[in-house]
Formats: sequence, structure tokens, C-alpha cells
Amino acid sequence: MTTANTANESKSNLLLGTLIGGAAGALIALLLAPKSGRELRSDLMDAMQTLQTKGQELMAACKEKASETVEAVREQGSQLADKAHDMTDRVAEASHEAIDRAADVTQDKLEKAQSAGHRALDNAQSTSHKAIDQADRAVSSSKG
Repeated sequence: MTTANTANESKSNLLLGTLIGGAAGALIALLLAPKSGRELRSDLMDAMQTLQTKGQELMAACKEKASETVEAVREQGSQLADKAHDMTDRVAEASHEAIDRAADVTQDKLEKAQSAGHRALDNAQSTSHKAIDQADRAVSSSKG
């Protein structure tokens, strides 16, 4: 529970306690006051109507606060979802770029390795031909 929720709950509890305490005090004052039955019933009805009106006002205020809270949560949730989408898009784009760079580097190294392999093969072929030619000359000169 957040601090704002705790503060709102404390205010609601305080208001509810005040209403209950006020109603109890009014009831006690009416019951202890020296009045006729008709006056007492009338006063009790007035107190009950006042209490009912205050209760309705409290309920309306609570509904309004709850509605505002729901709207604020909905808006913040939407903003967080938008930020998450944006972040996901940025991460995906950065990943694509990194993969493309790695592929380019790999391709360059592969081409260099291929070129070096061809040169090495050509050198080996040339050396082999020279060695064979030299061996042929040696065999020819020993026959002759």
C-alpha cells in the first residue's frame, strides 16, 4: 500500500469516526434532555436525517475520490504501457543494428580468410609444381 493510500484511508477513518461520534453524542444529548416524547421523536428524526445526509455526502465524496483514483491509475498504466512499447522498440532496433554490424564484420573476416586460403593454396600449388619439375629434371639428368 502506498503512502497516498494510507493517508486517504486515515482521512476516511477520521471522518467516519467523527460522524459516528457526532451521531452518538447527539443521540445521548437528545435522550438525556428533558423533552416530551413528541419533541424527542422529532429531534431524533432530525438527527437521523442529518446523519443520513452526512452519510450520503461522505459516500458521494468517496465515490468521487475512487473515480479520480481509478482514472489516475488508468492514465498512469497507459503511460507505462506506452513507455514499455517504446523501450521494446528501441531495444529491438539496437539489437538489429548490432546483429547487422556483427554480420558485416563476420563477412569481412570470412572474405579475408577465404582470400588468404586461396593465396595459400596457390602458393602450395606453385611450390608443388616447382618441386615436381625439379624432381623431373633430377631424374632426367641422372638417366642421361
